[in-house]
Amino acid sequence: MLFAIDFVRAGSGGAKEYMESMISYLGKRQDIEYLLILNRDQPSNLSRSLSKNSVVICPFKNIVFVVLWQAFILPVILRRRNVQSLLITDASTTVFFKKQIVMHRDMLAFDSQLVSQYLKHRLYKKYVRLKMIKYLQIFNLWYASKALFLTDHAKETVFRYCTMPNSVVIPHGIRKEYFETHEKRRDTDVVVTYVSNSAPYKHQINLIKAFETVQTNYFDKLRLKLVGASSGDTSEQLLRYIDIKNHAWLTVLPFLAREKVIDELINSSFFVFLSSCECMPNTLLQKMAQGKAILCSNLRPMTDILPEDSVFCDPLDVASIIEGLSTILSNSNGAFERKENSEIAKQYTWDKSFDLVLSELASL
Repeated sequence: MLFAIDFVRAGSGGAKEYMESMISYLGKRQDIEYLLILNRDQPSNLSRSLSKNSVVICPFKNIVFVVLWQAFILPVILRRRNVQSLLITDASTTVFFKKQIVMHRDMLAFDSQLVSQYLKHRLYKKYVRLKMIKYLQIFNLWYASKALFLTDHAKETVFRYCTMPNSVVIPHGIRKEYFETHEKRRDTDVVVTYVSNSAPYKHQINLIKAFETVQTNYFDKLRLKLVGASSGDTSEQLLRYIDIKNHAWLTVLPFLAREKVIDELINSSFFVFLSSCECMPNTLLQKMAQGKAILCSNLRPMTDILPEDSVFCDPLDVASIIEGLSTILSNSNGAFERKENSEIAKQYTWDKSFDLVLSELASL
């Protein structure tokens, strides 16, 4: 049986992580035939170990031509290659194939309050795009042979609009590298790290405002690192706010390679995760792998993943964030270990996830 996986629209960090992990997994599986659909911007080293016969490259970069290529050219290629089933990793696709599983991975379009924030920030193109892809995703998930959701929360949210005849929940996994640890460098500072790009639902400014209150009680020993926040939809607004405040205890880092992100996680005291809209919170799992405390948004699916006795807060409420930070700092006695977080993260493996996905493809 020959199956295909469409990664043409894999642009987000989570989608790229899924793609890279899937390619690594397939490299270990000599018992299956597959065809990967990639775009021209994806790194060539991803397919270096794959034969030319197992890869199809979309020749276009412009999104209009990409959409048309997916709609009219890709199905012809799949039929000529005798592909039996197709996994589409983006539900806003324009590909229609006789046997296909469509993956839902974008919750933002289904949160009307957050979508309206893009108007507030004058991100008009993004606002219109989100409005359009919401209904495109609903149709594609309904049309698919099977709809694939990453969490129960995502499935329940989409089902409010339309019940899918056939659906399955298969969470993403986490790379083993994120469990790496070493002795934290010896210093007296408490380093709190938040790994995320800047967007209306990431709430970095609320976190900074909370730190402005909490930090004064710790005699300049409390440090905040925002990794990846210098890029994203609202990065300009965030950086302007940071420039005005000019806090010595605040460090903003750009997007980092995986190895450097892991180094930042290892050298952190504890973490923050304040997103208010997630389909599958990959960076939360990566932080959990380190076995340290996390101040987390009190919304699903985050509350479904972390232990019940974790410290949660309302990411929209600065006072709630202050309370959460104070709880972790006052109860730690200088140690911020939460080994149960690491044990839960170990349940999310890529091999397990991909085994289930391939089983679903084979069953079509």
